[in-house]
Amino acid sequence: MSQLLNQAIRKIEIATATGKPSEWLIVTSSGGACNLGVVLAAGATQCYLYLSKNPKDTADSPGVVKLSFTGIGRGLSTGPVDAGFSTAGMPSKGVIYHGPLSTGADLELKDLTGWCAIRVTSVGYGIGVGARGLGAGGSLTEIFFRPIAVELPTRCKAVGIVFGAGVTKGLRLGGSMMEYKGHMRVSQVNPEMLAYKDMPEPLNLRQPDFRRIPLALPADVLFDFGSAVLKPAADSILGQAVQFLARQRVRSVIIEGHTDSKGTDQYNLRLSIERANAVKTWLVRNKVPNANSFVTKGLGKSRPIKPNTKPDGSDNPEGRQENRRVSFVLVP
Repeated sequence: MSQLLNQAIRKIEIATATGKPSEWLIVTSSGGACNLGVVLAAGATQCYLYLSKNPKDTADSPGVVKLSFTGIGRGLSTGPVDAGFSTAGMPSKGVIYHGPLSTGADLELKDLTGWCAIRVTSVGYGIGVGARGLGAGGSLTEIFFRPIAVELPTRCKAVGIVFGAGVTKGLRLGGSMMEYKGHMRVSQVNPEMLAYKDMPEPLNLRQPDFRRIPLALPADVLFDFGSAVLKPAADSILGQAVQFLARQRVRSVIIEGHTDSKGTDQYNLRLSIERANAVKTWLVRNKVPNANSFVTKGLGKSRPIKPNTKPDGSDNPEGRQENRRVSFVLVP
């Protein structure tokens, strides 16, 4: 492992202009790959990187950004079938360094998304009988973010280095060195710490780069009572919301559905998810840019913005009306 570490450090020195680390950290990773072939192999991978600026964060921490990479590639493998996977709970940590094409300012999410390449060097020892054997494995993963030329890793916006552990398939000591080319995108943002930049009262945020849009669409205007079917009148208010989002240069959006406290937890959760999905479907149908990548989330009655009842315990219809809403969260 020390030899792999020395190789990684050397590649960082080659790939980075200043050796300056980004504030972004890879707090954990997950995913899997399958490669076919002996010596010369081809394969595919789907992996996820969980980014934060707090080294104590985990995949479920508020404000953590989840990047998704899908790619195909080729390389060397002991084969004939080299397969492995890891989960976000398995040991894996990483750092991100500025690349030669970095502007000098710290990296933004747009610098870490787009077409890129991932190089994975993995070793594992499988145990068991026949093809069903499973064992432990480790890997060194190098991510070359946003390359613009074939000469990797010297032409990229940033370089990520991750050491991780996982589960591998095989019967003996083996490994692979694979390079996958594909697309990296933001697939999820844990929204609890997000707030919009122009809020008159700033929140106490651990990560001030993220902001919540002060845009909550009344569910009563969008839907009939207990329904997740958009009213015809919803076109107007959703059109205004799209214009608002366009002015903010939205890169990643989460659509949240909320309900009041009437009904069971299960009913409200299902209704809030269906309403968030209905809004996303409208955005996709109306050709809003990148709407297919928007994430939907149903929160039911778990996050009221006004009391559902008055201090004496009686019903508060005005408060419940404000709690029935669909809101948006963005990563600038």
